[in-house]
Amino acid sequence: MPYRPAHPLSAAGSSRIDMLRLALVGQVLLGHYAMIAYPRFPDLDFGRAADVYVGLFRLVSRFGSQAAFVFVCISGYFLVPRLLATALKVAGAEPIGAFLLGRLKRIYPTLVAALVLTLVCDAAGIWGLGAEPFYRRFGVYDAVAALNWRTGLGNLLSLQPTWSDAFGTNGPLWTLGYIVQFYCIGALLAEALRRGRRTGLALALVIIALGLAFAQAWLLVLACWLSCALVRWIKPAGRRQAWFELLLGLGLFVAANRLPVNLGIMACGISGCLWLHALNSDLPVRRLVQLPPALQRLNAASFGIYAFHFPLAVLAYAAIAPHVDTAGLLFRVAWPVIAAAPVIVLAFQWQDLVQRRFGA
Repeated sequence: MPYRPAHPLSAAGSSRIDMLRLALVGQVLLGHYAMIAYPRFPDLDFGRAADVYVGLFRLVSRFGSQAAFVFVCISGYFLVPRLLATALKVAGAEPIGAFLLGRLKRIYPTLVAALVLTLVCDAAGIWGLGAEPFYRRFGVYDAVAALNWRTGLGNLLSLQPTWSDAFGTNGPLWTLGYIVQFYCIGALLAEALRRGRRTGLALALVIIALGLAFAQAWLLVLACWLSCALVRWIKPAGRRQAWFELLLGLGLFVAANRLPVNLGIMACGISGCLWLHALNSDLPVRRLVQLPPALQRLNAASFGIYAFHFPLAVLAYAAIAPHVDTAGLLFRVAWPVIAAAPVIVLAFQWQDLVQRRFGA
């Protein structure tokens, strides 16, 4: 199929996708806050108001992993067309080196800051607060054992989760690892295709073979990242079709929460494609031409919020839990605000600094 320019992204479509990104980041944060501070469903007593609240909270915030996969889809939607333009030698397309430099310039200052913040927060919690037992039984792994130079270097090189474990408490950095890996793989594929179709096909087959042999989930997420870009070449839908795509995507997104991992990734990829196509179509939501200033600022800082939120929330809980009734309704209602406030303030300040220093 000959290359042709992707369908342009409308102002309303851009605002809607920004809203989707914010909703996905919010879903991740709320799910993680519940994991840190709230009991699991089997441990709830629905005769207590506090536990009823936790049950309802968990019902609407249990899609963090699915949200992260769709977040990766959004990255592909915006960036893969640029790589394809380079691969097909379209006039004005940016060189591969410029693409990688621009993306890494945007990612790495925040990634490095997140690793430093994780080290500081985890050290403060483990040794400063004496909360080592809490950190050792934290989540599904031992966060104290995970705080070492090997996992730090692995995350610095964006090898999590494929070739490195989490660094300390900051397991959510796996999403950034995937995205950076896909930038590099996408750039290699684009350069190979630019040199010739046979070279590009050979490299693609090697990647597929290695993925099938060693990292099937990684290969599926890569396929989602690449596939969502194809949406840019599909004619925008009419209103009825757009609403149908939104609802079908929502159904698949919810179903993915109960599916095996690989099927869940596929369902999230299809959801991402459907949502992104629908949001740039003729939806009758005229007011969302531009996000309000407050949400624009929140959207600009969403990367930092995602990268910083987990170690800060774990430290906050480790500091607060010995002094308050964590089973009471007041704490459980207030906890998401307590956890979110410092990370939002920090992410706003960090975004301003990055904008001044790096222009990213």
